[in-house]
Amino acid sequence: MNTTEFFSVPYESKFSFLKNNASELNMSKFESFTNMTTEPTDINTTQEMCDMMNAIVLLIIAPIIMFGNGLVVISFAKFKRLQTTMNTFLVSLAVADSLVAAPTVPLYVLFYLHSSYVENAKYACLIKCGSVLISLSGSIMSLTAVTVDRYFAVLYPLHYTGWMTRPNVAKLIIVIWVYNITISLMPSMGVNAWRDGIICDFFLVLPKPFTIFTVPCILFACLFVSSFMYIQIFREARRNKKRVEKFCQQEKATRETRAAKVMFLIFFLFFLFWFPFLICSFLKYIPTKRTMIEIIKNFTLTLAMCNSAVNPIIYCWLRRDFRAAFKAIIQGKSELKFPVNA
Repeated sequence: MNTTEFFSVPYESKFSFLKNNASELNMSKFESFTNMTTEPTDINTTQEMCDMMNAIVLLIIAPIIMFGNGLVVISFAKFKRLQTTMNTFLVSLAVADSLVAAPTVPLYVLFYLHSSYVENAKYACLIKCGSVLISLSGSIMSLTAVTVDRYFAVLYPLHYTGWMTRPNVAKLIIVIWVYNITISLMPSMGVNAWRDGIICDFFLVLPKPFTIFTVPCILFACLFVSSFMYIQIFREARRNKKRVEKFCQQEKATRETRAAKVMFLIFFLFFLFWFPFLICSFLKYIPTKRTMIEIIKNFTLTLAMCNSAVNPIIYCWLRRDFRAAFKAIIQGKSELKFPVNA
């Protein structure tokens, strides 16, 4: 019935029409309201399921991270033949990776399980965000320090022992960790955008300039420096191969180049695991579907944390010295019988 017909019929017919169609009209409105609210409910349910999966993965990898990186630290401390300059930086990397297992993983598991302790407690949330900074910056800066060490060892072998002395290495590691600890404490010391009711999210709780400087800028700077140095390392190794053979130093040169290749693999895997999270750090500031970006961001962060469990596996696979050390520790032996050539 159109408008003209409606007003032309008698009053009784109008009343009958409205009475008969009232239930249909109300049902239509209800269905419209349901369609409006179903989609957000579905996406929220999906996010809760993804958060639960992230929590389970983190709980599985946390003991693996602690065990593997603990073996690296114990091997370095126990066996003097492993106490080289490069391995000193690897221990720094292992410490940074261990910080992922504690306290980063426990705090993020509470977050994924929507614990009010993390979501509503200011300093618990700020410590959660700071823990990511110290593990991320500690890892990338330690990897860059290893790259610098390999750069000097391959390109300047005659000056290497004079430059990379124990005091110089100790100073470099101190600088790295003073910086890491400082930026990780800054959120708790006032550099934050916390307010009551805010979601405990890394990119919401921390100020945008601070986040961009400490995550993308530092990562890209270390990526640029390390990439440049590795290109120079492999170019120099290939160019000087015949010259090294002539002076009967092939064994040492091969050892240095092999060590550089192993570290390049670790460096490459680090960025392979962390790069998706880096991309999400930019997407968080672009107007789009927030819930979907949040799901992707949490997944990429879990993937990035898994990188901390990979490095000890690489050492055991490609470094005969660490493989022998791990085996000796697990078997309870106090000496390395395998010749250390790496």
